[in-house]
Amino acid sequence: MRTINQILIFDKCKAVIEKMPRLFMFIQRLRHFNRPSYKRLASRSHDLLIEGFPRSSNSFFVKALSQANNLLDLKIATHFHSSAHVLMGVKYNLPVVVLIRNPSDAVFSLLAHGFQLGIITECSKKDEELLLRSSLKQYLSFYKPLLHSKNILFIRFEEVINNFDKTIDKLNKRFSTSYNSLSDNGITNDDVFNSSNQHLHPSKWRDEKKINLLENHNLLLWDEYVSAFHLYEQLIKENKLV
Repeated sequence: MRTINQILIFDKCKAVIEKMPRLFMFIQRLRHFNRPSYKRLASRSHDLLIEGFPRSSNSFFVKALSQANNLLDLKIATHFHSSAHVLMGVKYNLPVVVLIRNPSDAVFSLLAHGFQLGIITECSKKDEELLLRSSLKQYLSFYKPLLHSKNILFIRFEEVINNFDKTIDKLNKRFSTSYNSLSDNGITNDDVFNSSNQHLHPSKWRDEKKINLLENHNLLLWDEYVSAFHLYEQLIKENKLV
């Protein structure tokens, strides 16, 4: 468990390092060396890269793709939640998929998830605001460097969850791949959820916590949210995701 200040300092450091993809990769190689997570760090030998801001269906996408294709050895670079990681995937000429979710839904879900896992303990309304504002800044740091990119397939959170077959069809057409979708093997979303860790599952507790956070914090009044939502709308329009 980290303190609120530790989380905020980490977020600020990450935002600086993300501006230098090579430095980011160097640091991550050191941090994750001899850990299972090292296999998720992008290299030229990976099959594809799947990234997104946390709570944007990253885990569901990776699990569903692997399960639908029965490929336990599929090399997917993922879950560093960093634009620097995405840009290195582009540099390595990997098929790159970036998932995108409405910023308010993403940051409320992220904070609720933190509470659920015990990463964050019950804190004051002011502390919640600091964490939400920091998360919105992280959202901007993640997506802003990716704006106008022609080498990334952007996919909305809602499509991944509600129509994974369409998602895989887009992936195959864009990068000339031949991955199966869930329906090709008679697999349902519930099958994916039931074979996964708790954080991937829908959660009544998280939903209730998100409602509580929404009632206590009006993001519409925050400059960070206005900027994040404007960026979200730009990405939706630019990539024709309506």
